[in-house]
Formats: sequence, C-alpha cells, structure tokens
Amino acid sequence: MIARVAVLAALAVLIAGCDSDDDSTGSAGDVPITAPGLAYVAADHVGRPDVAGVDELDWFDAFADDAVAVDLRYHPTKNYPGDSVTVTLGTLRVPDLLDCDATVGMYTQGCAETPDGTLRWNLDDPEEDPGGVFVLVPKSDGQTVLVTFNGPRIHRDPRKVDLPVSVDTVFEIANDPRLDVTTSEHVENNGIELPYQAAG
Repeated sequence: MIARVAVLAALAVLIAGCDSDDDSTGSAGDVPITAPGLAYVAADHVGRPDVAGVDELDWFDAFADDAVAVDLRYHPTKNYPGDSVTVTLGTLRVPDLLDCDATVGMYTQGCAETPDGTLRWNLDDPEEDPGGVFVLVPKSDGQTVLVTFNGPRIHRDPRKVDLPVSVDTVFEIANDPRLDVTTSEHVENNGIELPYQAAG
C-alpha cells in the first residue's frame, strides 16, 4: 500500500505566488529543471499552494536517486496537512508502472492506459489512506513524470468523482511541455523567485 507523504511542516514555506507573465504554452527549453520549477508549472494549473516543500516523495520506490520532486499543499488545517499535488521527474526503476497489463494487482487498485499517459488510482482504506490519483507520462531522455493528487476520500473510479483537482487537470500537469528534463528560463527564474525551501 502506498503511504502518504509525511507532513512537510518543517520543510514547507509560504509561496508568494506566480509571476503573471507566464509561458504556459512555451516549449521545454534547455535549462535543467529543479523542484522550484516543477512547483511553478504545477501551480499554473492548480493555483497558488498554501505551502510547498520537498521530501522523500518516491511514492512507489520506483525512481532513481536523482529524481526531482516537489509537493504542493492546499487548504491545510491544524489537524490536516492539506490536499496534495506532487510532481516527481526522473528515471523509473520500475518501467512497468506505465503498463497496466504487466502490473495487474500491483502498486495500485486501478489502472488505465490512455493516449495522454497511464492513470493509476487507489481507493479509500479507512485504516491507512484516503486513496489517490497517479498519472505517469514519459518524457525526454528516458525519464518519466509522475503527478499525484491526494485529498478527499475516493470510493470509486476518480474519473467519475468531482475532485478538487480533477483527473483531467492531473493529466494536464503531467503533459505540460515545460515539465521535462529541461525547461525554459522563464520557469526556472520564476521558480527561483518563489520563497521556496528545499530539503536540507
């Protein structure tokens, strides 16, 4: 069972917002992408997060050690760390995660291959996890982006549920051309300008 990422209280900081001069239709560019860059692109799709941080975000223990990741949190409260949008980019140690037929009954409870990428999901487990949505899309140089959403409890196929971050939006984030091994200077410049704190 996939465990939810630990609360990022020690790592998360307020994000002031994204620059209004966005390049949401731009190409990947040639600047190596970083966690703040991932955060900037994801926020273009789901809005400014309340907090953001990085931690051990390898949900499936499936990425090589050099993967880049960021976790955005929305509407946290005293007793709830917030809905989570996580973006991880790196080399998959388990490439079969892209193949539903090769992983029947493994990793997640649901899986569907689409023209836009592989969708996986888990349903609510009252003892452990409220469920989650996971989208994987191949990128350049043999790398893959994994975008996840964890929030309200999911009791059925998330494509049929009105979630705060829809499955379509998760796919839009994962397929954004700026989310790749390299990105544009605009993305990295604006990411760096965020009051963003990395682990360590």
